[in-house]
Amino acid sequence: MNKIYLTLGKQSLPGEVDSSRLIQGENVIAKDISSQQSLGLVKMAAFLEDTDLKHHDVGRVVRKTSERQSRWVIDTALTTWKKYNDKVDISTNDDTDTGLFLGLGTVDCEDDDLPISFNGTLHNYAQQMLIEAKPLAGLILLNSTTASHIAQLTNITGVNCVFSPFADAGAQAVIEAFFNIQEGNCKQALIAGGSPKITPWYFLHHRDFFQQRKEHSIFPSESAVALVANDRPQDADACLLKVKRTFSGLIKNDFPMMKDLLTELSEHKIPAPQHIIYTGDCHLNNSRKEKLAHYLPSKKVHYIDRLIGYTGAAGALHGIFFAVSLLKNSITTVNITSPTALVIAEGFNGQICYMVIGEPNE
Repeated sequence: MNKIYLTLGKQSLPGEVDSSRLIQGENVIAKDISSQQSLGLVKMAAFLEDTDLKHHDVGRVVRKTSERQSRWVIDTALTTWKKYNDKVDISTNDDTDTGLFLGLGTVDCEDDDLPISFNGTLHNYAQQMLIEAKPLAGLILLNSTTASHIAQLTNITGVNCVFSPFADAGAQAVIEAFFNIQEGNCKQALIAGGSPKITPWYFLHHRDFFQQRKEHSIFPSESAVALVANDRPQDADACLLKVKRTFSGLIKNDFPMMKDLLTELSEHKIPAPQHIIYTGDCHLNNSRKEKLAHYLPSKKVHYIDRLIGYTGAAGALHGIFFAVSLLKNSITTVNITSPTALVIAEGFNGQICYMVIGEPNE
């Protein structure tokens, strides 16, 4: 079995919380948000500070043509790529040997949350954006500006893919990188995920999602995160052992292909995951909890969205960071020879991605 290795990069969360602090019991602290701004859907949210990218010597054109959430992803990607280049000599590689894979959230077309020229309320502005603006325009804008700026600034000219906008998008980016490296389409891949900025437009786009989860007190969180995948174990933080994609609608209240995944791990003498990290929601219904416990009995489910908030397309990558921290924590690996962790990322419409993470020497 060909293994893909992961080198973790920059993780940007509100309050500068990271995975090493999360496993010690800390979490992202949300702040009050006005019902006018949230359209009455949530009471709390967690925000990131903007970055001007000047510390990356990024030109004025890039700074002026990128939106706030685009700049978060650019910053994490550039920081991660520099860190990786400092560790690994890729000077002999062609620029096409590197791929770029992104999971991004939906964005509104304005960098200002409320343009000065608009005289109505935030609620009216959100309604106008939904009716008069093309709903996909912001999504296309973010995908094109973020991907093109990162590719230009890192000189990455190989295969690239962008996925949007829900929790499975980051996982789709990781899985596509996994297969492209295995198939020889690239030697390494820069992978990044970013959440949308939190505005009335964001809440309109995610209205059904938050309305259905009001009783669970889920809160949105702005974030960005990046890592590098390759086929070399040197200086790696973890190993991506196995991936699968499926759709939860195939079998109601089940985790399709979980049995197949565990069987394949067993065939390769890889132990069943000792940790489960779930992103895409802050809870599972009782039926699904029972199904998951049937496949992986006595294993704790870590709901990453309870700890950091709902980060959309960035959630799966944050889940990987959390999994690596769990595996590195000596307390969680007592009496386990080769610990592994399973990251489950579920999209709003039932897409499910499984990613099995192991130690780099696995």
